[in-house]
Amino acid sequence: MSKRFVDVSLVFFAISCVLGLALRASFIWPEVLAGLSFANVRHAHSHVAYFGWVSLAIMGLIYHVLPTSTESDEQVEGLSTVHLALGTISSLGALVTFALAGYSMGSGMFSMINMATWYIFGYAVYRILRSRKAPISPAVAAMAISAIFLLLASVGVLAITTTAMSRLENLALREVALRYYLNVFDEGWFGLGVMGLLYALVPRMAGRELHSRSLAWVQVGMAAVAIVPASLAYVSSGIIAGPLAYVGAAAAGAVAVSEMLFVYNIGRTIVEGRRNLLGRFPTPALGGQGRPPLQTGIVQQGRLGWPFLVMALVALAVKALLQLLYLIPVLAQLSTGTQLEVFYLHLSLLGFTSMAALAVITSLMSGDRRATDFGLATRAFPLLAVGIGGMLLTLLAGGVEEILSKLTGFVPEYSLTFIAAFALASLATAGALAFAGYYFVQRRRVTRPKGAQRWFPSTSGR
Repeated sequence: MSKRFVDVSLVFFAISCVLGLALRASFIWPEVLAGLSFANVRHAHSHVAYFGWVSLAIMGLIYHVLPTSTESDEQVEGLSTVHLALGTISSLGALVTFALAGYSMGSGMFSMINMATWYIFGYAVYRILRSRKAPISPAVAAMAISAIFLLLASVGVLAITTTAMSRLENLALREVALRYYLNVFDEGWFGLGVMGLLYALVPRMAGRELHSRSLAWVQVGMAAVAIVPASLAYVSSGIIAGPLAYVGAAAAGAVAVSEMLFVYNIGRTIVEGRRNLLGRFPTPALGGQGRPPLQTGIVQQGRLGWPFLVMALVALAVKALLQLLYLIPVLAQLSTGTQLEVFYLHLSLLGFTSMAALAVITSLMSGDRRATDFGLATRAFPLLAVGIGGMLLTLLAGGVEEILSKLTGFVPEYSLTFIAAFALASLATAGALAFAGYYFVQRRRVTRPKGAQRWFPSTSGR
């Protein structure tokens, strides 16, 4: 079932990239949107990216990794089947209704259906953990806590949907709800969910133990405690001030530090196991009593997965640094309402979360080595890296131009920035399509009746 989640999520990944490309193109050719509202298409783009692509991908990967990481024999196939069906329907419905009408009764209904899948997922995770036989590891803890944050994010969704659909003019409530939702969903659900997957799989990709399990426990605990109060740091000073503002700033700083600890821990593991990642040495056993030996195929896949992983870690390090800089009041005030906010969202969603998810998917793929070595994945990464990296730089440049405009009163000329952003978004979209194409070609090969191999081999994140 987990591979079906990945199947569907990669289709939505391609759709979200195409929508993003259309949005960038509309700055140059407004007729591209065919009369649709830019704001409505932007909402459709973000909902498909958040719910159809990243959420379904992380959920499917957790469905696969968590049972073997906990040695649980709990069967949740029925729950996951219903989950995938509702998740697919709600994401498609959100795509259409948001594009046509923005926040409306239709889009609100599909948002509620999507939120129902969060509770299905949370219950499935609970059942898996309830029947676990292995001790809790940092990887398992991060995945479990991410599911809790997913449920906590539903409070923000309800508040946002209620204020939008009822036309309430309480802007303060709406901003608090929005900042809470974005922070809990991004840092708590996406962030810890992906970190848990990487804690489980990177040691197997690198062919060695995690650099420091104790540091991983500190990092997961620090993030779990700080993520909710950190939401206060991103609410405007006119709404949150005094002691609450200081609490929010301290919590946001703690989240940023926890992300840096994660980058250090995973980075050291990669460096220590780089020979295995590059496929130079035979695969060693993990070591330790009762630990199964690594499968050679996983490390061979890691050879293609590690570039995605390295880019994700670089993006997370930059993101953590920006979080610390945002705590400086002057910089926070200048960046509010500029392209820097868009840059930050894309840095988190595309630079870190998406690239990390693609790294995990690649590391789990098994099959024909020739297809692995010479498949489209080897071409997809350069396109994604150049496209996403360059697009992020154009968003950063646009934000800096807007800040300079605030300081000097000079109105910048954005035409070259728009053209560059469109060109680079085209490369990123081509990379997404190439990766999805490689994935489905490889999937078809390994699921043939004769000589078929397991698509996602069993893993252990202990």
